[in-house]
Amino acid sequence: MEQTLHRSGQASKTTIDRSIRAENKAMLLRRWKIAKSAVHEDVKTVNRWFAGQRAMLEILSVLDESKVLYIADCGTPLFSVQVPRNFELLDFPDFTSRDAFEKDGQTEVFMALATRLDALRSTCAQACMLYNITPFDAKHLMRHGPHELLTMSTDPVTQILPAVSDAYFLATAQRIMSDAEKTVFASVSRRQKTVVC
Repeated sequence: MEQTLHRSGQASKTTIDRSIRAENKAMLLRRWKIAKSAVHEDVKTVNRWFAGQRAMLEILSVLDESKVLYIADCGTPLFSVQVPRNFELLDFPDFTSRDAFEKDGQTEVFMALATRLDALRSTCAQACMLYNITPFDAKHLMRHGPHELLTMSTDPVTQILPAVSDAYFLATAQRIMSDAEKTVFASVSRRQKTVVC
């Protein structure tokens, strides 16, 4: 029985670790592509979809794809999700994305919310620790299902924010670190928590 529980715990940890690394890579690659494009110069777009990420975008703009993937390959989430605390499904009308860029942003938010919800429902305590989620925010998020998360992702208040300081991106861009070193450095470089998960 104990061996079964141990194997189950290991499987959950491996699944969460894979989810974190996949999310890190997808989000960082999206920002790298933005940093390499003209959108990077659009202040309004950057402030709306990449709040607090201008310094990161500047760092990413001078890197190649292999370096971005290296930075992203870390066992600590590099991004967090700001969500409305007072969300109610009836508060939001049906919403249609105005353009592909906006749709990509909303898809990114939805996937991040769904990943955290899945982790919380699998191993709540471990997910709270890895994603730096407070018990209050965990309970709030677990009240909602996929359809509500999809609707929540269209709310302008809901956005992706950096979970770690710019020092992580700068340091890993300039030197070679082991996987364990990157994971620990990202963990100790976490930004002060706001209402995020």
